Amino acid sequence: MNTRFLTKTNHKNITSDTFHKFISLYTIGEKCVDIFSLKEEKIIFKHNFSKEIYNITFSYTGEYIIITHKKMINVFNIYLKKTEFYILKENITECFLLRNKKIFSGENNKFCIFNHLNQEELEMNCDKYYVYDNRYIVFCYNRSVTIMNEDCKILYEKKMDFFVDKNIHSNIFNEKIYFLIQSCIKGTDLNLNLENICENNFPDTFFLTKDVLYLCYMKLNKIIVVNKNLSKVLLEKNICNYFFNYFTGNMIVLDKYGLEIIEYSNNYLKQFEFIYENQIYMEEEDEFDKSDEERICSLNLVKL
Repeated sequence: MNTRFLTKTNHKNITSDTFHKFISLYTIGEKCVDIFSLKEEKIIFKHNFSKEIYNITFSYTGEYIIITHKKMINVFNIYLKKTEFYILKENITECFLLRNKKIFSGENNKFCIFNHLNQEELEMNCDKYYVYDNRYIVFCYNRSVTIMNEDCKILYEKKMDFFVDKNIHSNIFNEKIYFLIQSCIKGTDLNLNLENICENNFPDTFFLTKDVLYLCYMKLNKIIVVNKNLSKVLLEKNICNYFFNYFTGNMIVLDKYGLEIIEYSNNYLKQFEFIYENQIYMEEEDEFDKSDEERICSLNLVKL
C-alpha cells in the first residue's frame, strides 16, 4: 500500500468525482468549499456560499458539485464558478445529479427523483439506498433488494432471506453485491468473518476491490486494509474521514496532518495504454454488444 500526502487542510469532510480528477474539501455547517485538483496536486479555487453546507457530491463528469443546504439544493459549475440552477427543498440529507440531469435526493426513510423544475417523478420508501456511478440506485426495503437505473426502470429485484436494515451495508464489485452484516461479509463467492481483525470491533462499512478489502471503523476513527483472504494487514491508519473511489479503487482520507490518498495499484490505467495510430483493431462478432444494463442485470445477488 502507498500513502501519499496531498495538502494540508482544516476541513473535516471530503468527496471526489468518478474519474478522480477533483476532490472537494468542506466542513458540515460551514460555508466554504475548496476544490483540489489531483492532476495539478493543488487547490485550484475556493468558494464561500451564503448558506451552510451539509453535503457535497460530484456529477458524473466532475463538472458540477451538488451542494445540500438546509432548505436548498445548489448545482454549482466548478469550471464557470457559478450556480447552474438551484431547487428549494427541505429535509434532504444528500443529493446526486444523475447522468440524465435529474436529481436524486435522499431523506431518512425514502428517496425521490425529480427534474430541475422540481417536478417529482418518483418517490420510494426504503431502509437503505446506494447510488453508484451517478446512474444506478440500489435500495433495500422490506427484505428486498432492488436495482434501478436513472430512468426509474427496475433492472433487478430479489427477495432476501434476511432483513436489510440501516445497520447492514452493501457494496457492489465486479457485477456482484456483497453485504456486511455485523462482523461478516457475505456474497455469492465470499464469506468472511472479521471478528479477529480489530479487537472484536465491527466495521461500519467496507469497500472491496480486486486485490484488497478496506474496512472502516469510524467509531474508532480508523481504517484497516487487508488482502481478500484476511491473512495479512496491509495498512492500519487513524483518520478523521474518508471517501472511496470505485473507479480507481483508491481511498482519499483526512487525518490530523491533512489530505492523503491511499493507493494499492494503478493497474486500472493499463486499459488506457497508448496504441499507434496506424494500428487497426478488428472487432470480433458481437464483442461489444453487451450493454451496461445487461451487465447490471447480471448481478449475482447473495442468498443467505
